[in-house]
Amino acid sequence: MIVLIVVLIFFFIGNRYTCMQKLKDIDRLQQQLKDVRFEALSISTELTSNSRQSQIESLIEDQGIDLEPAKQPPYELYK
Repeated sequence: MIVLIVVLIFFFIGNRYTCMQKLKDIDRLQQQLKDVRFEALSISTELTSNSRQSQIESLIEDQGIDLEPAKQPPYELYK
């Protein structure tokens, strides 16, 4: 009977250790997920701000590229 109790105690200790390790992994992965989401949001915000027409025009001027915006609006060709 004592051997059975000792085996069960070892089983419960091992099970608890395994659960604690998995909980640590879950916490670590959740923190990584938060970091990646924040980074993706930051990149998306930066991309949105850089794709505005005024921002693109100022970047073109700063780099000295000889481009001008179109004077006529674009139009579609129909068949």
